[in-house]
This record gives sequence, C-alpha cells and structure tokens, in this order.
Amino acid sequence: IMDYQTEIQSLSAITGAGGKQLDMYKDKIRQVANETTESSVEVAKAFTMIGNNQPQLLQDAAALAEVTKQSIILAQASRMQLGPASDYLTTIMNQFELQAMQSKSVIDLLAGGMVIGSTDIDRVSDAMVRFGAVANQVSGVKLPEAVTAIEAISDKLKDPEKIGTSFRNMFLM
Repeated sequence: IMDYQTEIQSLSAITGAGGKQLDMYKDKIRQVANETTESSVEVAKAFTMIGNNQPQLLQDAAALAEVTKQSIILAQASRMQLGPASDYLTTIMNQFELQAMQSKSVIDLLAGGMVIGSTDIDRVSDAMVRFGAVANQVSGVKLPEAVTAIEAISDKLKDPEKIGTSFRNMFLM
C-alpha cells in the first residue's frame, strides 16, 4: 500500500491532479491493472514513466491509460521489462507524431514484423529509435515502411544500433 501511495503522489506531482481529478487517474490505474494483470503499483509507476515521456498525455487520463496498457502488452509480448518497452513505444510515437489511440497499431506493427520477419520486437524498436524521427521528418517515411525496412535488412545486419544508424545516415544524405 505504501508503494502505491508513493506512486500516486509522484503521478499527482507531475499531473498537478488532486481530489476528484486524481481519483480519475486512480480509476484508470485500477482498470489497466485488471485488464493486464499487472499490479496497481506497477501500473501507477508506468503512468508516471509514460507521462514523463509524453507530457501531452498528462492532461488526459484515458489517453495515458491506453498508452500504458499498450506498453504493458508490448513488454509481455516481447519479454522486455516495462520500462524499456514504454520507452520504445513512446519514443516511436513521438518520432512519428502518433496519438495515444494509435499506440495499439504501433505494437501491432512491431509484433507483426516479428512474426513475418526475423527480428525480435526489442531489436526492431532499438533500431527504430535511432532513425525514426529522421525517416518521418526528413523523408516522409511512415512507420509501416520503417518497420519493413528494418525487418528486410536485419537478417544481414544483426546489430540494431548499426541498422538504425545506417538508415538514419542514409535518410540524411
């Protein structure tokens, strides 16, 4: 209970929410915890972590809950810790200027790429965070094409850092 209260205090501090508004966040935390089987403490911690990564979500409990839920699903599907999974998801969303309700489509693309391609979700995500913003902003490449490109080259080049850096450099030429 003490850990939960600590996490709620942290969430309150970054959202500025109190009273009934904070109760809305608590309700969403319980909802996500029930839907994902994660503890309320972990979900509250994820709310804060994701809110720090995407401050625009701090004003909308439902949007923050959706991205948190999708981060948990991504972590479970990829066998990653929740922290790195939420970092990858929010970074990719920021790079491609995606809204909270598009977070499910992001994890679907990453998971679909893993099924069709030969690269784990965490490796695709790691490569993506290195070049996604350049691909989107400089070349107009969309997320599905970027995932496809990573999957296409990943059987030849195994290091996600090299993949991401190579694509970034190519898009900057």
